[in-house]
Amino acid sequence: MAAYISFQPSDFYNGVTYVGDGTAIGSGGKTVTGVGFEPGFTWIKQTDATDNHILTDSVRGATNYVNSDRDNAEATNAESLTSWNADGFVLGNHAAVNGSSDEFIAWNWKAGSTASGATTGSGTAKTYTAHYNTTSGFSIVKYTGNGTTGHTIPHHLGAAPQAMFVKDLASNNWNCYQIEMTAAYILRLNTTASIANENNRFQGTPTSTVFSLGDDVHTNGNDKDYIAYLWTPIRGYSSFGAFTGNEANDGNFVYTGFRPAYVLLRNATYIQSWQIYTNGTNAAAQKGMQSWNEMVTLGRLKADADEAATTKSALDFLSTGFKIRTNASDINNGTDILWYAFAEFPLVSSNSIPTVAR
Repeated sequence: MAAYISFQPSDFYNGVTYVGDGTAIGSGGKTVTGVGFEPGFTWIKQTDATDNHILTDSVRGATNYVNSDRDNAEATNAESLTSWNADGFVLGNHAAVNGSSDEFIAWNWKAGSTASGATTGSGTAKTYTAHYNTTSGFSIVKYTGNGTTGHTIPHHLGAAPQAMFVKDLASNNWNCYQIEMTAAYILRLNTTASIANENNRFQGTPTSTVFSLGDDVHTNGNDKDYIAYLWTPIRGYSSFGAFTGNEANDGNFVYTGFRPAYVLLRNATYIQSWQIYTNGTNAAAQKGMQSWNEMVTLGRLKADADEAATTKSALDFLSTGFKIRTNASDINNGTDILWYAFAEFPLVSSNSIPTVAR
């Protein structure tokens, strides 16, 4: 079925590249523009050298960040991402986000509405705060655990989330749920570890109103604080699923219903990295396109590693999905590969202009 949405995907997700200038906040900092909206969640990675991923959101507040590639506690740096504005964000001279002459990419998602209150389900009610957007199916939730199986956390999406990344704001691994995994199984965003049966971290399938927790300290330690990023699919804008690799250079075509701007892949069975493929939105990003479709230089980063971007011709981004162009074991080894995708263009959107075929 053709995917039609009543908005432009770049109104809610956008990736921008920029070159750092090393300017401290006391000297005005660096303003990054071109996002097109005020982000609620910004994920920054240096692309031309090694440095940690920096994840900042509007619930925890600017200058506070976690790393997707580490299990460490939340950190605060007054020279990191210091504020958001209507078209982007402002940075200090923190080297991981604004090293002089260094190249970066920032992936941005819009939140918008706010909610707060008491958690539900089993055990003592605790506090939570959410920034969410039902149009784009995205929610950021900070909550306090209660150590009791059956503790439920409101997410305000109005539909069941199909992707969840949860991080203990103290030192513990990330815990990730995706619709193609049962709730008893998790992956860790910060490691290459294979899928694991951890039935005391998430409990049951998320509903249209809440996600449920076990009693494990990684997701629900008593009086411990957590951050959760959740997405539910929006036809023509976001999609989540799995495919079984065919182990051939002429790999699978995966239908998303839109031309992707961002694809995250993870082998669910073997010890492999989380692979990020992205298009970028300005001239600097275009050097990553070796041919009309191939995503190369800025085409691959690893969410679980501090590595620089690598040249790897592995995916074509097409008008209705993406095509695997490698038999590499990390994304095409005959086992289940999980995918998370966000659109550059739907097949048709509110301007009634169909996406350009590729």
